[in-house]
Amino acid sequence: MALSVATSLNRFSCAIWALTLRELRMQYGGRTLGLFWAFVEPCSYLLVMNLVMVSLRGTNSPLSGAYIAFLATGLMNYNFFNSVERTVRNALRANRGLLAFPRVKALDVVLGRLIVEVFILSIVFTVIFTFFYLDDMIPAIEQPLEILPPLICMALYGLGAGLINASIISYYRTWENIYYVIGRANFYTCGYFFVARELPPEAQYYLIFQPLLHSSEWLRSAWFPDFESQFAVHAVPMWVAAVSLLLGLLLERVTRTRQLIRT
Repeated sequence: MALSVATSLNRFSCAIWALTLRELRMQYGGRTLGLFWAFVEPCSYLLVMNLVMVSLRGTNSPLSGAYIAFLATGLMNYNFFNSVERTVRNALRANRGLLAFPRVKALDVVLGRLIVEVFILSIVFTVIFTFFYLDDMIPAIEQPLEILPPLICMALYGLGAGLINASIISYYRTWENIYYVIGRANFYTCGYFFVARELPPEAQYYLIFQPLLHSSEWLRSAWFPDFESQFAVHAVPMWVAAVSLLLGLLLERVTRTRQLIRT
């Protein structure tokens, strides 16, 4: 039994490693500038949003540091959810040919893409924030280890949401268009370009159910020495991540055959 378990774990780890390397080569190895393109999207978002917000509000950031650095913390929090969700949702469709091999399972493909996405996001934002710090645009992280829990929660939430959406889409393709609208609402309420204390009490009341905003406030409280959120409830993103992940894994198992047929 022990040998069987060890053999299964070894095969599983080898499959994940191989799929991870394949995803890296597929996404970045075939491009002339490779990993450089991973910086284009977040940097473009930051530059455009910084231009818009500075023109509307002036150069004063709600927290210490430059406004663009404040926006970067919100974008990092949002991308750890949104990019992972999109990657997981499209994992089977993007790797349809691999599923013909008996040793390659659906979850292997999903985990391979998840690892690549989190790895690339970590590199991109580490480089961005290192530049901001060296240029005195953002303070040093007050509690370095405390920024990890909200990001982990958002990655797991993205994984669960991606599995749930992929399962629903296998039965109801229009859900992808509906979720696009939900995604836009998430973008505007996730705390990307504001902190909760700037909102009126009525808005704060309704956004108490927005886990992305709680995570954003949690992340910024750990990062900025002059900020301690009175809005963030750490249990909200933690419970939402756990429930969505469990539900996503359950739905993936129930709808796996249909997903493979409709992929």
